Amino acid sequence: LTGDIPKPLAPVAGKPCIQHIIDLLRFHEIDEIAATVLYKKETMVKLLTDENVRIFEEKTPLGTAGSVKQCENFAGQTFIVISGDCICDFDLRAAAAYHKSHGGIATLILSEVSNPLEYGVCVTDADGVITRFIEKPAWERAYSGTVNTGVYILSNEIFNFIEKDKKTDFSKDVVPLLMKTGYKIHGFRAGGYWCDIGSLDAYLQCNHDVLAGKVRCLLYTSPSP
Repeated sequence: LTGDIPKPLAPVAGKPCIQHIIDLLRFHEIDEIAATVLYKKETMVKLLTDENVRIFEEKTPLGTAGSVKQCENFAGQTFIVISGDCICDFDLRAAAAYHKSHGGIATLILSEVSNPLEYGVCVTDADGVITRFIEKPAWERAYSGTVNTGVYILSNEIFNFIEKDKKTDFSKDVVPLLMKTGYKIHGFRAGGYWCDIGSLDAYLQCNHDVLAGKVRCLLYTSPSP
């Protein structure tokens, strides 16, 4: 499926996955959008250009945080990071409002899954502060079915913890460092639908769910003329 195209272009219900994400952002009146590209980037350029999305190219894989570091001068004081190879219908306005009301450097949007082994498991206290964060745990360390979706509401200060041109991941590097340093990282339980299409089973299930009307993302599209 991804021999000739990157995952964000894999079709979900007949439309590239990343197009669903762009529609979701626009639905929430987020119009200043940037995308980082690397694998088969030439296949992404036309879609992103047509959507007035600013493009940042990676020369080598920089990881989820290292790639975002390239966008430092583009990002505002508060910004959202969301992957182009997932489908979700989160209320991004509510997530942003939660982040602003609690202050702090980062809010992770969380979701409940039946099998947490492929994700970052999060445990929060009564105030929503993440007390444990375990990336891809074994079953004996899967203390919760609450996982990090890879959707983040971040304050610009986060860039102080990401080295330029160095491969860095939010979940493996930045979040653990922030917690170790004493920063409070909040988790926002968004509700709604979320699926990472990173496996064939998940990809097929996601297409089925969208076609079955379990995802609100189709509501974000305008009717064809």
